[in-house]
Amino acid sequence: MGVTLTTITLATFSAPVASAEEAPTIGIGYFGSDTYVDVFSNMLDYNGPDKTSQFFASALSADEAVQEGLDLPGLDSLSTDELGEVLSASADAASSQSDIDLSSVSENVADVLTEPIEPATRTMISDEPASEATRGMAAAAAAPLRLGNAWADGFAWKYADRYSFRHCDFWLVNCGPISKIDFSLITDPGEVRTTTQLNFVRQGDDLGKVTIESTIYSGGRALSGTALETWSTPGYGTQYNYHTSTLGYTFEAEYKLRFAKPYGSAAWDAVFRTGVSAPCSETPPEAYKCKFTPQFNPY
Repeated sequence: MGVTLTTITLATFSAPVASAEEAPTIGIGYFGSDTYVDVFSNMLDYNGPDKTSQFFASALSADEAVQEGLDLPGLDSLSTDELGEVLSASADAASSQSDIDLSSVSENVADVLTEPIEPATRTMISDEPASEATRGMAAAAAAPLRLGNAWADGFAWKYADRYSFRHCDFWLVNCGPISKIDFSLITDPGEVRTTTQLNFVRQGDDLGKVTIESTIYSGGRALSGTALETWSTPGYGTQYNYHTSTLGYTFEAEYKLRFAKPYGSAAWDAVFRTGVSAPCSETPPEAYKCKFTPQFNPY
């Protein structure tokens, strides 16, 4: 996975004094597999429409050098004029609390806004088109977003990605350094106990612990035994789910992730599921198995 460097550039105008009730700071959190459209939606979730709108309004009125110095995720390849299109569309969407209108930008810009920020970190399959996948506060109500791929000859499931976070001042129109956590989750299904191997590699100071809630689904229904744990970073460990038997039924696991950060809401940062296995079986002397195959999808 590559590391994105950022520079801090100060605007040339004077900033007003912040009141105690309103700090002029917003947080931007995103995954490597996110697009800029996802990033913008996350900003609304984390910071609310008022602060997000103020940030983009300030950015839109700033000098071109200041705009480029923001180094917003996924926009590195855009020209100065194209960046202006994105800031304008983002300001309009923030003020109306809506999604970015891709028809308001040129075709090339629209393509950039819907591409993964860091394709090298992406390990994603989905029963639904990726454009329908949602994160953050709306994710729990959406159709299951399936991330990752079959692992260990299909007897496990792995999802690896990068979560990045930075804070920006919407009066000075600058952003702080980027903090990152590279992480992986490997799900090993069991008949009555499922394990998830976790690994976290952290860079920067704005991100701390990771809270993970895991729930097992068998035959399409959630089983009792949801696990909720908070993990220190950097670090590794194993999260356990104890549940009723999955023998003879399909298996899938759902994960909710929340990264501790200094700015933004306490909503889940991602809600996703593994793939769906074939019906789990045990044929002595073989071990218990719930095999994930790209072709198998009971839904």
